[in-house]
Amino acid sequence: MRLSGVPHIFVVDYVQPNQLAAGQGYESIFALYPLIIAGQSYATGLVATHLNTIRSINPNIVLIGYLDPMQDSLPDSTGPGYDAMQYLEGIESAYLHDANGKRLLVPGAQEVCNGNVCNAVAYFNPASVDVQNAVVAAVKVILAAYPFDGMFFDNYDVQGAMLLDTTGAQYLGTAGQVYSAANAATMLTSITTLAGIIRAAFPTILIEANGDNAFPLFNGEMVELTNQISRVPGQAAVIPGRVTPFIPLFEDVPVSGPTDPIIAADMAYAQSFGTWYGAQATYEIPIWPTAFTVPAKMPRAPANLVAQ
Repeated sequence: MRLSGVPHIFVVDYVQPNQLAAGQGYESIFALYPLIIAGQSYATGLVATHLNTIRSINPNIVLIGYLDPMQDSLPDSTGPGYDAMQYLEGIESAYLHDANGKRLLVPGAQEVCNGNVCNAVAYFNPASVDVQNAVVAAVKVILAAYPFDGMFFDNYDVQGAMLLDTTGAQYLGTAGQVYSAANAATMLTSITTLAGIIRAAFPTILIEANGDNAFPLFNGEMVELTNQISRVPGQAAVIPGRVTPFIPLFEDVPVSGPTDPIIAADMAYAQSFGTWYGAQATYEIPIWPTAFTVPAKMPRAPANLVAQ
């Protein structure tokens, strides 16, 4: 395993195509890290060239592709995986609904179509066979288009917005709302079942998820945002049936930059529980914090790039 013996640090690479077109790929900084979560890529194009350049600098790097499988961000999200899920937009049963048949929506998230705000982003139903098949198909095409070592599933969780309240309306945590415990249990069962379907289809890849719940068949979950670090001990706890390697992740976002004093303290805290640590001001621009040491066997970033 290429991650054996490396520093427990990682980085998120959501560099955008317009940045790559302008030559802002930051490959020298990304290559310092042993583990990268990266946007999915077509077989050719700017993103593939970007990832190939990182691998040419650090051949041992582990790249994990990105997919947000439970939120219908189509058609704005692009990549082979999202292309594979596009057909779900024509299947109403692929979405979660309240007791009145209204779709459950991601609060504050809206699609932008041709410069205009279009439909709000809805949640897919993890219990739908169509959704289950589409997620597996999406992972297949992502891994076929580019040789990622695994997958990262964003927003993979029983979030408040995916739940119903006791009246059957969407639970948003507003004053007076009480979420339905029975509905929450059903949702957790459905998303856990989907995790098993994904793992059965891809038994050997690394799978990480962003969310509050632990899924033993995944290699770990990511806690993100500086104010969520208190969740690290629970997230890093070993649970029965957990596949190996176990790679819990904590991402400090946002930080002010590479000299932010919070980085050293948070890294020490997170790593004391075996959690891998990352820190970024934005997901589009990587940093190499001054609190990090440069491993002897890893490539060194040019001095003029380290503090960017």
